[in-house]
Amino acid sequence: MDHPYDIYREEVKEALRCKLDEFALLDFTEVTEDDLWEMLTKKRWKKPQEDIHIYQIVSDIMSVKPSDMMNFISALEMTAENLFSEENQEELRELLK
Repeated sequence: MDHPYDIYREEVKEALRCKLDEFALLDFTEVTEDDLWEMLTKKRWKKPQEDIHIYQIVSDIMSVKPSDMMNFISALEMTAENLFSEENQEELRELLK
């Protein structure tokens, strides 16, 4: 378990599936449950709350937009491509904010 909210993942599995179904209706089918969870833990929940409630986690899941996922995936791809490039580090920091 890398993230404090990982202990809730099974409890919110239906919300994750529901969000993926919504993405599929919008023809955004490439995203997996793992991709969605990774985006949430690395971006939306970068600073976890100690006293988080399940309804807050579900609300965060349900508020993810396809554009949020696209931005996150693009930033990950850019990171992988330019991992050792010093000139792109500042631009990458801006994308990951």
